[in-house]
Amino acid sequence: MNEQALKELLAKQAIRDAINRYCRGEDRLDAQLSLSLWHPDGTATYGINGEFYNGPVTGWAERSHTVLRQWTGSSHQVTNVIIEVDGDRAVSEAYVTARIWRMSKESTIQQRVTVGRYLDRWSCRNGVWAVDHRNFIFDLSYASTPTRERDPDWFEGRQGREDPSYGVLGSLKK
Repeated sequence: MNEQALKELLAKQAIRDAINRYCRGEDRLDAQLSLSLWHPDGTATYGINGEFYNGPVTGWAERSHTVLRQWTGSSHQVTNVIIEVDGDRAVSEAYVTARIWRMSKESTIQQRVTVGRYLDRWSCRNGVWAVDHRNFIFDLSYASTPTRERDPDWFEGRQGREDPSYGVLGSLKK
């Protein structure tokens, strides 16, 4: 493998890792982790012409986590990631399915599912790949109330640093 191919492969892996860290940050309500996707001057557009949000990434993180705190939990899955790299610039498309849920007063699960795509413009600054601008395309969104009831204490995943993943990820550095 030549040096240029290796640099492109490393860039693509850094970009995939950043996308996955963002999703984890959203699910754990970890603003620092969510914001690590962007350069500090990064911007985001969510919805047609920014109807849901259009502006600096710090405002997006605040809005997103405010909404997510109203729910019991969330889960973001990313697939079909396509990345094109040209030197210190890149673009990507990643399909995402985001689910948020909470228990109703009747102990049924209320769920909202959003399906869409992250269209990101990236740059590498000081050796760090991060997003300059994200455009989130909403492809589908729906609400559902699954019929199966569960005891809220049955769920192990948590928002915040109480989630079991914090005890595993990062433990190799101790």
